[in-house]
Amino acid sequence: MRVDLPNDPTGAEADALAWPLVGRGTQRSMLVRAVTHGRGALIVGEAGIGKTRLATAVLDLLASKGWHIVRIHASDCIREIPLGALSPLLPAVRAPEPSSTTLSTALSGLSALVTDAGAGRLVVFVDDIDALDGMSAVVTSHLATVRGIPVLATRRSGRMLPEPVRQLVVGAVLERLDLPPLTEAQMLELFRSVLRGPLAPEAAARLIRLCGGVPLFAREIVLDGLQSAYLHRVGAEWQFDRPDPASSPRLSDLLTDRLRDASTEERQALEIAAMAAPIGLRELTQLVPADALAALERRGLLTVDRLDRRLPVRLSHPLYRELVAGSTPAASRLGYARRLADQMERHDLRRTDDLLRWALWRLDGGGPIDRARLTTAAGLAVARRVDLAVRDRLTRAAYAADPSVANGLLLYQSLVEVDVDELDPLLADLAARARTEPERAAIMIAHAYHIGLVMHRPDEGTAALDEVARTIHSPALLSDIKAHRAMLYAMSGRPVPALADAQEALVGSAQPGARMIAGTAAALANLMTGCFPAARGAAGLVRTLSAEADRGSISPVPTAFLLEVRILADQGCAQEARLRAAAAVTDAVVNGDPKRHAWSTAAVAYALLCQGDLEDAAARAAEAGRLFAGMAHPSGRRWTLALQLLATVQRGLIDEAGTLVTALRTMPDLGQIRCYDIDEVVGLAWYEFLTADPAAAQDRLEQAAHGWLAEQSAGLAFLAAFALFRLRFDDCAAALLDKIDVPADWPFGTTVAALIRARSPADYITAGDAFRAYDMRLYAAEAYHLAATRTRPPGPKRSRALHLAAALAQQCGADTPLLGRLKPATALTRREEQIAALAAGGASNRVVAEHLGLSERTVENHLHHAFAKLGVTSRPALGPHVTAKRTDPSH
Repeated sequence: MRVDLPNDPTGAEADALAWPLVGRGTQRSMLVRAVTHGRGALIVGEAGIGKTRLATAVLDLLASKGWHIVRIHASDCIREIPLGALSPLLPAVRAPEPSSTTLSTALSGLSALVTDAGAGRLVVFVDDIDALDGMSAVVTSHLATVRGIPVLATRRSGRMLPEPVRQLVVGAVLERLDLPPLTEAQMLELFRSVLRGPLAPEAAARLIRLCGGVPLFAREIVLDGLQSAYLHRVGAEWQFDRPDPASSPRLSDLLTDRLRDASTEERQALEIAAMAAPIGLRELTQLVPADALAALERRGLLTVDRLDRRLPVRLSHPLYRELVAGSTPAASRLGYARRLADQMERHDLRRTDDLLRWALWRLDGGGPIDRARLTTAAGLAVARRVDLAVRDRLTRAAYAADPSVANGLLLYQSLVEVDVDELDPLLADLAARARTEPERAAIMIAHAYHIGLVMHRPDEGTAALDEVARTIHSPALLSDIKAHRAMLYAMSGRPVPALADAQEALVGSAQPGARMIAGTAAALANLMTGCFPAARGAAGLVRTLSAEADRGSISPVPTAFLLEVRILADQGCAQEARLRAAAAVTDAVVNGDPKRHAWSTAAVAYALLCQGDLEDAAARAAEAGRLFAGMAHPSGRRWTLALQLLATVQRGLIDEAGTLVTALRTMPDLGQIRCYDIDEVVGLAWYEFLTADPAAAQDRLEQAAHGWLAEQSAGLAFLAAFALFRLRFDDCAAALLDKIDVPADWPFGTTVAALIRARSPADYITAGDAFRAYDMRLYAAEAYHLAATRTRPPGPKRSRALHLAAALAQQCGADTPLLGRLKPATALTRREEQIAALAAGGASNRVVAEHLGLSERTVENHLHHAFAKLGVTSRPALGPHVTAKRTDPSH
């Protein structure tokens, strides 16, 4: 039965959550059919896979149809007691002895139960039938074969059945059902049902990986996460922040139970396998006894993947690895690390993945270090953008072992993301020791990158590159310099020189890393100019090259990815943009890349904003902002504040928008970095418009647009014209549009241009239909509303347009000028309805805030708006309005 809780489930209330049967419908039908047809069934599966839960669902269904259920629960602790599993059902039998008389008494007692239940309406359920004692197994076999009573049983994979029961399976008296793990889709459905809301993509990916399709692990992780607040709402989604699942007491108890009988050798085998996975079976047998591995494999704790010639060994469940690794003593880990490093060196480190693992194990366990191999491992870590902590450790170790310019540049590429304070002395030291032309060029490129993008002075960065270019003679090195100069030009809002340098670099540069930077600059510059096919092509090239980036490049992967998502969204592919951004978030979380995690989350926010999912967009932008703040990344933090502001003003939340504007104005100035200006300019203009200063809003947008036109950033100027139109400065938007040549191959652009120039209701309807096809629901709602207001006289067409506008606007939770809401709206937004309903029911602001994952100030602001719109002054007075909403069929 579902338990409805007044708030989000936390603390002790979490134990009251209902866990529905998900993904087992076909199996349940098969089992019901087997029992009702007079046969029996054996459910086989790993521990925690849901065998008993499935059987219980079958028994509940049978009980509802009048069947009588006899339940037998076997266990290892009573296996040595004859008829121990049956003793609760046989009160006449006391301290049974293994004799024929006792067996006869048991059979007679169960026969009485059969008679009482009525012929053909009894089913015997045996949980963990593999743990039955011999005499209980005989009785169970007798019931199934002689008395014809259907038996439903469960058995853990890998456990031996008592001989009488095994004969039931061999003779097809019991139909065997192997229960597989739940699929990813089924796990998502389970989490959504239990939590009453969706998981954020990165939380979903992590939980699915940890659970491995096992419902028991899902239950323990969710309950532990709720009770410890590691699982919590952020906006409309659930986040999971527990850094180390092994620290969960509930999961640790599960692991302790699984490993209760493990010997010392078996425990060591599990710890090494958890630390070294995937490790080949032959390599592992050189470290631990083969019989210990065989015992673990038979018990289902270790799995050998036999499709690979290396026979890789892994712990059978992802969570086992997490828990075993987390509980391995530190001294043991160091010893294992040295043994593993020694062994890998004996095998010549044939695989590149082995090289990374060898380096970490050698640094952990000690012993002689091969400096050349360590340098190669550090370069590999940088090129693959592995976990930041790993990159930092390996590059520092490589530079300490061999303080060459090449190793110093590797260290630079790690420091630029984690500790910028060390960059200046490092670059100065490298410059003093540079001897060759390639070394001087690489150091100056790094210096220019630091000045231009880290210190926000791209003009100085390009000047530094101009200076070093005059001393370089190699055409390939000059092309590399142009690639980086193109990036600085693009970041400073100068697309024309950026494109010129990027195109030359893409032709002349041999390094994939330099070409990747040139492609990123070309994508950004083409986005500014409104050349979307070219922008998308450049972004695609970057994605292709990113896997091939050499270790000497400065990888722009996170920013390049964001550009690709933005290009897709602005081109008119909002849904594709959101899906690609969500996939990148998952990939960043799995690979431990916090910088890409932040940019990808911001990309999700932008895609949601384009789709019109304003509340979710604000939540994801806030999440990305927190990630950027944790990395001390001011440009990312400022941009995500602008995205939050855009989402907030379009919902008409003036007070919340004011808080964001204040935060923006207190942020450090980004100086010459101007590629993020468009969102901030539009957001501030909206805020000025909503706070009764339309002249300032118009002036801000027009000045920015003319500045972008002067830089030939027609794409940005076009977006400013669209913002003017949406704020009802129609004539200004049309005049600005006349100065822009909108490419015919820009679907979103041609639709916006048609909307601005529309003259008839049919034109607005056409634009609305196009926006809906792009999955841009808010823009569609505004176009339909314009069609309705210009349709005379009223009729079916006007009603349809109004209905579409209202439905889409409600989905978006929007409150914009083009929806006819220049003054405070009389209709509550979706969020205001939620808060008003809870407040009318007597919930305090704090309770409402906790329930919806908001701050108390936000709840207070929403209530203030609701009171003003409905003309009431108290919480009880909200009741009739909320009730009316719930009973109105249109809601």
